[in-house]
Amino acid sequence: MPQRTSPNAIPSEDLALGFVTGVLGGAQKLTHVAHLRQDAMLPTLPGIKRIGSQSSYTRFIQRFAAAGTNLEIFRPLWRWGIERLASRPGGYSLDLDSTRLLHEAGHQEGVAPGHTRLGNKPCLHPLLAVLEVIKQLDMDFALPKWCLAKFWATEAALSSAVLSYNLTQIFQRHLGWLQRVTASTLRFRLFTTGGIHSNTAGVTTIRLAVREPQERAWWRALIGKVGSWANP
Repeated sequence: MPQRTSPNAIPSEDLALGFVTGVLGGAQKLTHVAHLRQDAMLPTLPGIKRIGSQSSYTRFIQRFAAAGTNLEIFRPLWRWGIERLASRPGGYSLDLDSTRLLHEAGHQEGVAPGHTRLGNKPCLHPLLAVLEVIKQLDMDFALPKWCLAKFWATEAALSSAVLSYNLTQIFQRHLGWLQRVTASTLRFRLFTTGGIHSNTAGVTTIRLAVREPQERAWWRALIGKVGSWANP
């Protein structure tokens, strides 16, 4: 992970987890991620110190400045995800598909006029190797929005968005959900649930605002499965 030099800076790992948390929550730009700083409970969930400011994320993402840096960070994460794929008798088919990242200014590295659904616009046209989910990635994780000033920073943002998708799929598989749900459904059922947190004698407690008995039972079962994953 690209390290920051200031002793008072948020650790790079915390910024990365905060960024992924923002994408899972529906962020479509760095300002959206930074807006989550207003949620006092949110950093507790991924176990980080705090969510960074927009300037913190801008400086952080700009440190992804070369192919080698991106490969060093993301290649082990892709391997980790592939190792958790369920086995299939017929195996998997890998789909090499493309998306379009629009940017009105057109001054970013790698941006050139190209055909889009809005006509000829300044855009990036990256190829992604995915398991037939490119449309869901575009809709639920805002891939076309992550067009940043620097090319390798854009690739890092895209990779983080794809990683966020992978995490939602691994999460659902661990819970034993037979029908795959979209990220928007996860946000509605899980991520928008209100709550408070406290820390007493070094023990962090999260209290969720769930009143209905049926919903409480559903949450207890879900938390039990998540706990078994965290403490096998």
